[in-house]
Amino acid sequence: MKSLVIILAAILTIPFYASSQRKIEVDETSHSFKNGSQRALKVKIYETDLKTVSKEWEDLMRDYKGKTSGNKEEVFADNVTIKDFNNNSTSDVYAAFEDAGEGNTFLYVAVDLGGAYMNPSDHKEAVKIMKKIIFDFAKEVSENTVKEQIKDAEKLFSGLESDQKKLVNENEGLHKDIENYNEKIKKAEEEIKTNLTNQEAKKKELEAQQKVLESLKDKLKSIN
Repeated sequence: MKSLVIILAAILTIPFYASSQRKIEVDETSHSFKNGSQRALKVKIYETDLKTVSKEWEDLMRDYKGKTSGNKEEVFADNVTIKDFNNNSTSDVYAAFEDAGEGNTFLYVAVDLGGAYMNPSDHKEAVKIMKKIIFDFAKEVSENTVKEQIKDAEKLFSGLESDQKKLVNENEGLHKDIENYNEKIKKAEEEIKTNLTNQEAKKKELEAQQKVLESLKDKLKSIN
């Protein structure tokens, strides 16, 4: 019953997914981090919960040699090194995560370039590079989550398909049983007819033998 509910829910959402676009856009904004309000870049990551996005971002920052700290709602990466970014000097990256509803997550990123926070007015090239990093991250995480959903759905589909085949085979077996039972019934009906004929014949034999026996008894009595 639970599987049926899941399938029905998936079917009902097909028109919505087919017509909606999950476009990944990195926007310029401001956000209140633990260290205060800063200029930031914002992106929506689809189909992925806050905890997972936070963990994946922390892994990315470690790939850039950053020393990370914080929790699932905000991660600080110290001394991040990104090629061709900030004159190849280290930067401090602040990331905040916010539930965007419907299984989506907002990611906010602010970067301390060393004495100044990255902003579109003064650091156009840095903003461009960071936008690309955030875009690629959001796209990859969103796609990976949906791929996992597809794997789970395919596994469920495969199980349901197997159950369906078993039911079809069971149905064929039951029909075969009916055929066998019908053949047995037909054979039994023929054997009943033969049995009745044999009973009638045997009855006549008994009656004839009864007469022979009575005749012999009478013969015995006639001997004086």
